[in-house]
Amino acid sequence: MTNILPFIKKIETPAFALEKQALSVVLYLKRLQRSGELLHQHTEFEIRDQVMTHLLVTAGVEFDLLEAPSPAPERASIRSITRERYGLALKPGSDGVDAKELLVDWPIDALVQYVLDHEVPVDPRDMPGFEEKRLAG
Repeated sequence: MTNILPFIKKIETPAFALEKQALSVVLYLKRLQRSGELLHQHTEFEIRDQVMTHLLVTAGVEFDLLEAPSPAPERASIRSITRERYGLALKPGSDGVDAKELLVDWPIDALVQYVLDHEVPVDPRDMPGFEEKRLAG
């Protein structure tokens, strides 16, 4: 009997590739945590911040959520939604590894796809193509 498995081409969809990237980030974060490294997430509640916060929380990685010194007032609603959804308390600055830096190479398309796939709360103004329409009047 001939084994046909070596001839079957592995199909890797963009979504699957993105999940592999996310998994490698999570595994790295868990390795850092096991080594005793302190993790924190500086946030301005922008799309990259929100994706990393979601990754940290869903992976069960302990971290401090650190807010920018002077948060933008227009981010108040997403700030509130994020705190409520993930049960996070904002803390003052701390030492350690800034988790968001692990997503610096992720293109905006990958971040948007992750947001859509995992229903990550984001400010719509951070999504490509969003234009704020104001009524003339």
